[in-house]
Amino acid sequence: MPDQPANDLATFLSFSALLTGFSEVELEGTGVAPLHLKALMQKAGAEIAGELLAGARQALAQPDPAAAVQSGMWQSPKLGPLVRNLVVLWYVGSWTPMPSQWQEQYLWSQPDLSTSPEWLSPPQPYEEALVWKAIFAHPAGTRPTGFASWAQPPAGAPRNLTQIAAEGKKQ
Repeated sequence: MPDQPANDLATFLSFSALLTGFSEVELEGTGVAPLHLKALMQKAGAEIAGELLAGARQALAQPDPAAAVQSGMWQSPKLGPLVRNLVVLWYVGSWTPMPSQWQEQYLWSQPDLSTSPEWLSPPQPYEEALVWKAIFAHPAGTRPTGFASWAQPPAGAPRNLTQIAAEGKKQ
């Protein structure tokens, strides 16, 4: 698949920032935005992915983009499942197969075979998944951490999380 136009990637990053709560810079810093956009194009097809990006541009141009996404795209029977899948993709680093009813209605000629052996997610999206940043941790099995490192509160965790962990050890 050829590289996506720069304006598609810019729209995708802005839209993804709105969906995830992370900044465009943070998302771009993961290095997986082009991979995620490619997954969207492959799984939804160019036509439906194009509709999603056009809807994203319209929503982002509104005074309240989050409300526009919530009332329009999120509730759409066609685009809503894709929007929700993008959130999951960013947070866990893998594509979730679209519901069978959605596939039957919109992609019958191009079924989503995400669970088949041919579809293997590369390791980078897992390593850069936002869940690790959200919980102030690192992806298990990808970086050396030292003995019993998971027994300690994550570095950078909010103070109340550290206090909760310390209180749990006292009991």
